[in-house]
Amino acid sequence: MEFLAEYGLFLAKTVTFLLAAIVVIAVIAAASQKQKRTDRGHIEVRNLNDAVEQVTNTMKSAVFTEATLKLEEKAEKKRQKEKQKKEKQEAREGSLNRKRLFVLDFDGDVQASETDQLREAVTAVLSIATPEDEVLLRLESPG
Repeated sequence: MEFLAEYGLFLAKTVTFLLAAIVVIAVIAAASQKQKRTDRGHIEVRNLNDAVEQVTNTMKSAVFTEATLKLEEKAEKKRQKEKQKKEKQEAREGSLNRKRLFVLDFDGDVQASETDQLREAVTAVLSIATPEDEVLLRLESPG
């Protein structure tokens, strides 16, 4: 009978130790997940003109005949060549001041946890923006 009592006590201590170890592992896992979720974010630079150009070309290929498309391509190449020539000339003169639009997306929350990423994005844009450039902030926030 004494053997069963000692065995029961040993079993209870073992289960208690295992439960404590599981709790510690769960706490460590939750802490590491929290650290992973607070990454520094990223800045993505996209040329929106390319998307518009692709849609335009798709529409033209659906509507125009092959002969018309060839003429259109030839005219487009000529326009591109003239544009490159003009940009090269402006670059030599130092007067290449194209207007740019910077679009910043901000998904906020009640805890304001994303403000550091917004601040860094604004700082990055302001470091290269000129007075002719514009900034658009798309703000999505519950509050």
